[in-house]
Amino acid sequence: MSALGVSGRILIVGDFPAGDRMLRGRIERYSMKRKDIMKKNGDLMLRAVVVMAAALLALAACGGDDPGDDAGPADSAVVTEEQQTSEAAGDAEPSARIDACALITREEAEAVLGTATREPVRGDTPTINSCAYQTERFDVVSVSVITYADKAEAENVHQSAIDINNYPEIEGLGDRAYNAQPISDVTVLVGRYQLGVDVSGPKNELEVARDLAETAIGRLP
Repeated sequence: MSALGVSGRILIVGDFPAGDRMLRGRIERYSMKRKDIMKKNGDLMLRAVVVMAAALLALAACGGDDPGDDAGPADSAVVTEEQQTSEAAGDAEPSARIDACALITREEAEAVLGTATREPVRGDTPTINSCAYQTERFDVVSVSVITYADKAEAENVHQSAIDINNYPEIEGLGDRAYNAQPISDVTVLVGRYQLGVDVSGPKNELEVARDLAETAIGRLP
């Protein structure tokens, strides 16, 4: 019997000897683990695509205008070091980018996941800022913020998502909120911001995501 790795797959050539069950078991466990990893990574990619699609819809609703041109700089204490440096230098148009990793910290993510996480993965575009914390088991806490031109535009996008997907609303969170499962967990409308919090790992994911969202709301501009 021989096992060859080709393009990430295992090819089994010939039959296993009667006494080589241990090797066969290792190969089977590897195959199961690889499928699980691919599924979890695929879920994360799907969630990222959903967030990006929402931003594109928002831009389309503005008639193609860049929300950053009309909105002006964000009045936020949650900003990157790059923005602080830019403002200190007296730049005319400092960045209004929100530091998503300051909305939910690494320590707070590790507390709900019950273990250490890898270095946070940031994602920043003119309208979307995100941060994700992942453990070695591929459990994840992620937070994203979409910034719209104004509150009315944010409200329109939020309501459209509820109407199209029939999401159940969550009372007492932000201006409005809904349960976006199974794609994500909690999406919250706060002024011209749409906050998304997703948790993978804990059994009570929705409850944990709501608690984290409440924390993040208090740190928005």
